[in-house]
Amino acid sequence: MGTAAYPFGKLNNGWDLVLGSQFHDILPGTSIPKAYEYAWNDEFIAANCFAEALKNSLSSIAGKMNTQTEGKAIVVYNQVSRARQDVVTALLEYKSLPQTVGVFDKNGKEVPSQIIERNGNGIKILFLADMPSASIKVYDVREISNAVKQTALSISENSLENEYYKVKVAPNGDILSIYDNKNAKELLAKPARLEFLAETPDEWPAWNMDWKDRQKPAIDFMDKNAKISVVEQGPVRVTLKVERAGQNSIITQFYSLAAGEAGKRLEVSNKIDWQSRAVSLKAISRGNNEEKKFEVPSKQWFDLTDQSGKYGVTILEDCKYGSDKPDDNTLRLTLLYTPGIHLPQWQWTIYQSTQDWGIHDVKYAVYGHEGDWRKGESAWQAQFFNQPLMAFESTKHDGTLGNSFSMISISRPEVGLMAFKKMESGEGYVIRVNELSGKDIKNAKITLPDEILQAYEVNGQEKRIGDVNFTKNSIQFDLSHYTIKSFAVKLKKANEAVLPQQPVTIPYNADIMSYDENRDDGVMFDGQSFPAELLPEYVESEGIRFKIGNKQDEQNNAVACNAQTIALPAGNFTKLYLLAAAANDVKADFYVDGNPINLSIQKWTGFVGQFYNRILSLDQNKVLKMNEPFTKTDNIAWFASHCHNNYPMKNEAYQYSYLYKYEIPIVAGAKNLTLPNNRNIKIVAITVAAPKADNLKPLQAMYDDFENNPTFHLREK
Repeated sequence: MGTAAYPFGKLNNGWDLVLGSQFHDILPGTSIPKAYEYAWNDEFIAANCFAEALKNSLSSIAGKMNTQTEGKAIVVYNQVSRARQDVVTALLEYKSLPQTVGVFDKNGKEVPSQIIERNGNGIKILFLADMPSASIKVYDVREISNAVKQTALSISENSLENEYYKVKVAPNGDILSIYDNKNAKELLAKPARLEFLAETPDEWPAWNMDWKDRQKPAIDFMDKNAKISVVEQGPVRVTLKVERAGQNSIITQFYSLAAGEAGKRLEVSNKIDWQSRAVSLKAISRGNNEEKKFEVPSKQWFDLTDQSGKYGVTILEDCKYGSDKPDDNTLRLTLLYTPGIHLPQWQWTIYQSTQDWGIHDVKYAVYGHEGDWRKGESAWQAQFFNQPLMAFESTKHDGTLGNSFSMISISRPEVGLMAFKKMESGEGYVIRVNELSGKDIKNAKITLPDEILQAYEVNGQEKRIGDVNFTKNSIQFDLSHYTIKSFAVKLKKANEAVLPQQPVTIPYNADIMSYDENRDDGVMFDGQSFPAELLPEYVESEGIRFKIGNKQDEQNNAVACNAQTIALPAGNFTKLYLLAAAANDVKADFYVDGNPINLSIQKWTGFVGQFYNRILSLDQNKVLKMNEPFTKTDNIAWFASHCHNNYPMKNEAYQYSYLYKYEIPIVAGAKNLTLPNNRNIKIVAITVAAPKADNLKPLQAMYDDFENNPTFHLREK
């Protein structure tokens, strides 16, 4: 992964996984088809790689910013190309926990904040941040004396309110009312309920929902054994926790209203322990349902505006994109789906009768707006909801970029930013935009932080197709309705100094690679090897280059660790990077000039992430056990979707193989590295470097880690 000067992207930490396929074998002793195990792993690989690229890119920029603060320097990142005021969540560690903290902006003005959790040596805080478009901004978190902080938010066990909404909740947890304080409008014609709909499709149960089922009323509601409690109450956010059950499943919901502009959304976070059969779960009570079109896909949002066009309600979703509309004023978002199976003709799909079982984290929100979805700018609210502000802790240093830096801004809300990336070849960046409102746009403008030396329009292959008007730091263009345009730009200050780095000469003593025509040449472990034809001459990971050894037959290209001492090159290098993997996950001590550094080295094959895995009875009708989900977070520098096996000589399809990047801080002038005495660890390459970038510490999970999930207990007898 290369270092991007201007990071911009979305890391979606939600899952919308449907299990079941007639086209692939079933794993022995389980109900889950191999193809979907691999699909999950692909998701985790992508999350791992993009999270590291994002952190590295932000670190490059933050290293040039002024992060001198009185307390902790917190760098906030706005992923969206629109200025916004929103809530930041940050988990901070202290040697001695403070009783109270305050958060201050670059001008020393305190912004609303609150502590929502204390655990060990850490506190989790919320604060309200005003962020420019696609920007990075420094905030100061200080320990302060106790002070009563004023709030415009209110909450009780049956209501919560901010300047935009007053929400009433029934004793069974249903939302009774969402009243728009600004427009004097009630958003709900009837209570918002969690409905169970019967689902027994006649064919292809994993995918199909049948019209006959959709015409029937709900068979039950998720409203049993309800418990309601206040869990957040402060100047940033108020939250009700609602726990309830139904159809052998349990849901914990959090109804939240925030202060400021973030309060335009009533957010509902859900942790669903799903163990239901032959039903779907619908939340929130688009044309109406009809036989040929009822369950309809959307992405991030869908809207219902009244016939006058004066007022509408948008449903925002972060990972559940199916919905239906049974009548003129009812919208239903589909949260989960486990079909009933028609036996005996669909016996071979019986494992699908428990698909979706596990614990799911799902969010949705309700947004009321004046006018239609265009005037209400629903697409932007969906982006704010799906791309929350991210927080990182920085070291303290001066910098030429100041304490607030915007990477790009667009003058018109009807124009969205699809990509801002380095060109695939040559110097410069590609900016791709799309029209959001269905109307032709004139005189839109993109503004960049540096002087533009050259700009022109390109196609999807990044080939020049036309000219574009540009001035010192902006591009002017027109955009037809629902179309896309891409521009190549070369910036004056875009060229960065080459990162000082040098490969380390290592004593190869193992051959771990083989070409496809001679798969018994090398062995990583257990008769398996890396596919040499897929390994490049250099593996580059966030700007660090690793030189790959000789891949030819009968040539050593790795070091099996056996307490070897390796001389390090002279120079002012401050980091040492290993490209390595192990037979199994293992911890070991590496020594730099005699000083130990303990590293965890990850297994070279297998899954780096997996959702719940169902273990079924022989007839596949009963779930005997659910294996807990997991993620492995070591930085993947390179991977292949298969490996080679020397007996029998074959490609092990979907037997993933990985090389990981590990970082060791060193002092300038360090002389040698001593490896562990453990031949189950193999080093493929070593590089020393002197990175100038700040090393930001994420203050929230970068992607799903399942750490907040309770242990799964089967309830079905």
